[in-house]
Amino acid sequence: MRSLLSLLVLLLASWAVFAPVASADAAALATPHVPAPEVDLPPSLLSEEDILGESPYIDHDASLLGAEEGEIAEEDLVLSPRTQAVLEFDAQYARAIASNESTAHVLKVSGLGMTTAYNHATATKLFWHSVTAYCNANSALSGWSCKSCKQFGDFHVTGVMTDSANQGYVGYFTQGLPSTPIPGSPIGANEPFVLVSFRGTVPTKLSNWIEDLSFSKSAALGSKYPGVGVHSGFWAAYQRLKAKLLPGLSAAFAKSGARAVIFTGHSLGAAMAELAALDLKLNEYPNKFFATYTQGAPRPGNAKYSELFSKVISAAFREVHQADCVPHLPPMALGFQHGPTEVWLNKDFSPKVCSGSSGEDKKCSDSLLMPISVPDHLTYRKGVSVGGYCNAK
Repeated sequence: MRSLLSLLVLLLASWAVFAPVASADAAALATPHVPAPEVDLPPSLLSEEDILGESPYIDHDASLLGAEEGEIAEEDLVLSPRTQAVLEFDAQYARAIASNESTAHVLKVSGLGMTTAYNHATATKLFWHSVTAYCNANSALSGWSCKSCKQFGDFHVTGVMTDSANQGYVGYFTQGLPSTPIPGSPIGANEPFVLVSFRGTVPTKLSNWIEDLSFSKSAALGSKYPGVGVHSGFWAAYQRLKAKLLPGLSAAFAKSGARAVIFTGHSLGAAMAELAALDLKLNEYPNKFFATYTQGAPRPGNAKYSELFSKVISAAFREVHQADCVPHLPPMALGFQHGPTEVWLNKDFSPKVCSGSSGEDKKCSDSLLMPISVPDHLTYRKGVSVGGYCNAK
């Protein structure tokens, strides 16, 4: 089994693309030294025939995912054997660390911890913004008349951000929410709120994005926050929209008088939402309350990033649907780590609120042996394709 472990370590190394960073930051951003866990990987992982025959997550009809029939090919709903092997290795790596007293601290965040007072009705209301971020950037979005716009209700768009690959919008609403989105804070449920949402990866390109996901880190927040490393590609995607976001964000605060801002997003959009929230809290609006409500987020940074995020963001609820593969990438073995608070949605979409001190709770999605589902990534409420709902005919 050691040979298999060595093979997978080499596989991870060959797949990773490490972006250059300043020499002063390179040591701080290196993968932390953690004793390699003893993992027992079945030989079938290296056999495409065995994997595809045994995977419990590929028996799905693409037409049920909310996209138009034929838009997503069946083969695009199944990960390659290589990616499946990396995901199983990551799951066993996390469990091995969590069960070892000498390394269990790696999964803990040394900040104050995050609130676990998750309200599913409030999260579902905000979920419609993650869906709406996929809407075509036209008058229906800017005028808030799109299909998913109507699911949320009244909202005032103050800016739409687009480039050749990514998209988002910013605005505000005044009708309140079922509960406060920032439990334990002075923010009430019926206050005005500013909201920013980022689009994830287009569903028809999702499998390619997962396969091509690089694992580079950079010290994007600078020397003021030593050791904080974030995913280079996610950070670059956010930076391309930031200049267009700032004027809309300023206008939303000015028009609403809001004390708090909420960030939403799914998939890549979820990672951008986290990074934007942290950056803007630290550098633009330190006196505002910040919250994130996301679905299917990949790991945006390292443990130092998760620690900083949990200290300055007032509330963060990161939904993971059953065996969604994306939240388990990039791998922990390369130094990436989620922060709290995970909300694990089971097959009927009912939530389990996980640890407020660890984003890698071994009793939640990290407990799965094979978190390899693409369909679980596409659906976060029953009958709704996050990426396909708004533009479906």
